[in-house]
Order: sequence, then C-alpha cells, then structure tokens
Amino acid sequence: IQFDDHSRSDKELIHIRIMEILLELLRSSAGYLVSNDNVCLCVQKCFEFRSYHRNYHKTNNCLMVRYTENVLMQMMLLVFNKIKVLHSAATADGDDDKNDDDKHHHHHNHNNEAAFDTHAMARILKYLTIIINPNQLDTSADLREFGLRLINVALETSGDTLNHYASLIGIVQDDLCRQLLINSQSSNFMILSLTLRVIFDLFVYCKQQIRVQLEVFFISIHLRIAESASSSFEQKELVLESIVEFCREPDLIVGLYTNYDCQVGSTHL
Repeated sequence: IQFDDHSRSDKELIHIRIMEILLELLRSSAGYLVSNDNVCLCVQKCFEFRSYHRNYHKTNNCLMVRYTENVLMQMMLLVFNKIKVLHSAATADGDDDKNDDDKHHHHHNHNNEAAFDTHAMARILKYLTIIINPNQLDTSADLREFGLRLINVALETSGDTLNHYASLIGIVQDDLCRQLLINSQSSNFMILSLTLRVIFDLFVYCKQQIRVQLEVFFISIHLRIAESASSSFEQKELVLESIVEFCREPDLIVGLYTNYDCQVGSTHL
C-alpha cells in the first residue's frame, strides 16, 4: 500500500488503524475462522510496518516501532493460544497422539477455507527462526532481539501442548535450536539474555523432545561461557543466573543424572 499523498502523521495514523483492524480480526469471536494464509498475512503486514518505521526513523526506539511490536506480541498470544483449543478437541475425540497436525476439527469460512491451525503456527515459528539468524543480510540486532521475544511468547503460550504437534517440534529441534546456539555466541547482552530465556522455556515445556539438544546447550553455552577466560563478567553472571533458574526445577538434578550420566555415550553433566 502506498501513502505518498499523505503527510507523515497521516501515514502513521493509517498504519495504526490497519493494525488495529488486523488485531481485532484475530481477537473477535469470528477470529478462529481466519484461514492459515490470512493469519500469516496479518503477521507479515505488521512486520512490514515495523520495518518501514524502523528504517524511516533509523531507530527501533520510536513510538510507531514500539506500537507495532506490541501488536505483534498480542497476535502471537492469540495465534498460539489456539493450540490448546485444538488439542482439547482432539483429546475429546480420542485422538491424543503426538502427531496431531492433521487431526483438527476444521471450521470453514464463507470461502470454504479451513480455519487456521498449527500449519499457520509452524509457518510463523519458522519465520521467527529466520529473523533471529545473524547470518541473514537484512537481520539487525534489534530485530533479532524482538524475534527472540516473540519466540518466548509463542513457547510460553503453547506450553507443553507443543509436544503433540510434529510440525512444531520439528522446527524447535532443528531450526530453533541451531539458531539459539549461534545467538549464544553474541557479545550483545540482551541477545544472550533472551537466548538463555528461550532455552529455559524449551527445558520447561519440551525437554523430552530435545534431550540431545539440551545436552549441547549445557556444554556449549552454559559451561563454555562460565569456564571461558574470554567471557565477560556480565556474560558469566547471565549464565550463572540461568543455571540457578534451572536448579529451581525440582526434577533437574535427578533428570540430568538419569538422562545423561546414566546413558552410554552421554556427557556426565
């Protein structure tokens, strides 16, 4: 959409109104009927607005960028909260399997398009793993930070229900874990902090699905940074705080011993 004939304030107001409509579309009582493609289009359009205002103002610390990020946060809550509804419906019909991606009870809109499900969530989660990739030419540090925040929201909203959907777990095991390892090497304090937070959320909600990846995280991130002479005081402090948070989990020590120390070929964590 082009707004060349409008003043700057008019453009910003139009963008705000569009985002309000897109958010209300997903939030409304009929929001569950929106198709996978249109849910992804809503998210894509908001990311385009964020990029537009970030590039225009040359900073991510302006009102329009913050407003757009807030809208996207709310969209993540609305979209990924539906996973619990989908799983409850599948469980009620006796389809309580791990691979529930194709067992949804589809409602259809007037165009006979199926209402959005985990396929939209998988596309969004995949996109988030792309924007946190520091090797992407168009990815800035502030976009990576925001992407990690959105991933955190998606994980905490989905909870352990995520484990029942192979398409989502596959992205977590491969794309997300790989990018978390890369981001853990960042000298950016906030990126490291958010990376550690996402890893903790993965431990809380998906530990049975990413046992090997968690072993790599403990060795290649927590222990590496804590023991490295080249790590800054701030980095070591972050890692130690993360380890303390892990240790607050009542089953952690027993879990580490049985899943790693007692397994042939695994590290004595």
